[in-house]
Amino acid sequence: MSTSRPYGKRINRNKKPEGFEIDKEEITFERKAIDPKYRSIAEKLALHRIYMRNVVIDELKKAFPLKHQMWTISKVFPYAQGGKLFVDEPNGPYEMGISSAKEKVLRDLKFRLVVLKPMTTLEEAQQDLWEIDQGLVEIKGAANVMDNSNSGLQNASQ
Repeated sequence: MSTSRPYGKRINRNKKPEGFEIDKEEITFERKAIDPKYRSIAEKLALHRIYMRNVVIDELKKAFPLKHQMWTISKVFPYAQGGKLFVDEPNGPYEMGISSAKEKVLRDLKFRLVVLKPMTTLEEAQQDLWEIDQGLVEIKGAANVMDNSNSGLQNASQ
């Protein structure tokens, strides 16, 4: 009769060895890149994980016809909460200058664009996005007021 008892020293595989505890502050960049639960600041800001990289924007092509490096945006979140979100992530001082020029053009065209500079925190980015959304709401509200006042004039003339 055979038994299923193991012989020798039994190892408990569920137990971690002593001193194996991982400090959350010591998680490396490589581990964050592999970890499916890790989300970048842009993903946290958009509240969505699906994005397109290096998207060419036609409005930037029209604004800067001879400067091809100014035509692209780092990330575009098409399904972000609140509408399509454009995120530009410059790395150095040269790219920061390019981003500021792109930001002026796209903000005038009422795009939801957030520029994430290297030391930008999530709270700062959320504040920028909130200010952009408030500006868009004010513009839409003013357009609705104008539409309502025009429709009132049309009804009165009939």
